[in-house]
Amino acid sequence: MSPDLARAHEELWRSYSALGRREGYDQELVLRETYHIEKILGADPNYVQDTPEVMPELQFLISTENRLEEAGRHILGARILPEGTPPESVAAWRVPQLPDDGIARGEQFKALDRAIAHLQDWERNRKSVPEGR
Repeated sequence: MSPDLARAHEELWRSYSALGRREGYDQELVLRETYHIEKILGADPNYVQDTPEVMPELQFLISTENRLEEAGRHILGARILPEGTPPESVAAWRVPQLPDDGIARGEQFKALDRAIAHLQDWERNRKSVPEGR
């Protein structure tokens, strides 16, 4: 992957993260952010060491996706609201409508599966390294 393309993927995942933290997450936003993180992880094996916040972000995204999936069984258009959303504004709250990014839904879900595998490997490796190293 070219450095410019890697930078674009990084800027996109960070932008989606900022949007989600400010406005809340729906499944589309989770999948988009995960997709761009996965593109970098697949191309740069050192990214996890160079960017220590990326794996906790993936943990958050997978957890959010699981919560959305569970809620979606009961609520059409489930969303996770930002911390501190006043209860009176919940009914009117909507995730911002994002323009089409041209990434097929199937590719987004494949990236989610790869992200889960990366996260599991990372957690296994973290547990196998003694404290203080």
